Amino acid sequence: MSISFDMTATEPTDATRALFGKLYTDGYTNLGVLCGADLCILGGPQHPLLWEPLGTAWLALKSRQRNQIIEARTNSMIEAGQLVELTPGRGYYPGAQFAVSPEMGTVLAARSRPTFAVVAHFTRQLAPVSLFAIGDKSEAVRGIVIEVPVAHPSRSNKIVRAGPLGCIFDYLLTTPDLAAQFLAGWTLTPAPTEHGSKEQPPRLVSLIRPGEGLESAHHQLSVLGNGTTAQVIGRGVTDEYDKTGLRRVMRDLISAGTAAH
Repeated sequence: MSISFDMTATEPTDATRALFGKLYTDGYTNLGVLCGADLCILGGPQHPLLWEPLGTAWLALKSRQRNQIIEARTNSMIEAGQLVELTPGRGYYPGAQFAVSPEMGTVLAARSRPTFAVVAHFTRQLAPVSLFAIGDKSEAVRGIVIEVPVAHPSRSNKIVRAGPLGCIFDYLLTTPDLAAQFLAGWTLTPAPTEHGSKEQPPRLVSLIRPGEGLESAHHQLSVLGNGTTAQVIGRGVTDEYDKTGLRRVMRDLISAGTAAH
């Protein structure tokens, strides 16, 4: 049992162009939320970057359990308007085909074929904050889709339990400048102390270009923030920065991704 969806819905359309148009007025637009299982159902394991524990958890499911999750979560995404039934009123059924909403089309386009990505984490056990640059033939970077892990599912969700598959991801489409501001604010905040360690770990911020993996990131910064300033270690930027300076560092990192195109 599986689902398929029309990948042409991830190409630029009048509806998706309207989402990008909001960037000129509002600076951002909300794209919705997905849980880890939703992301896997929508092809996440085939995307260039996927949080490793999520992919492992999905592949470890037994067929019956995976099918139950696919059916339940597909119906949930239909109700939320994220998936559009090509046969209205049928809901999920084996072999069903769907279109995706403009918001989900934008998320999937950014995740499946990013111009570049910036991944920020402090431990591999927790999902990273990820920024996916999205563009088209006329413009390499039209915006940045930010993926932020925010919570585990409520107790009422009996299908997808706590863990990687139940992790909730919030998606936002924004400009490179506001993405840099967000990233500076996130990395300035002290990371929680890892289990078994008394020292605060740094946040690692990696610029990843197409064809690269996390281990072969082109640029990587180590950021140890205290809420007011941050000690940054990286090529050409090793110093202590306040929030304004850190925002400039992050903007330069994003610009480095853009410059390669």
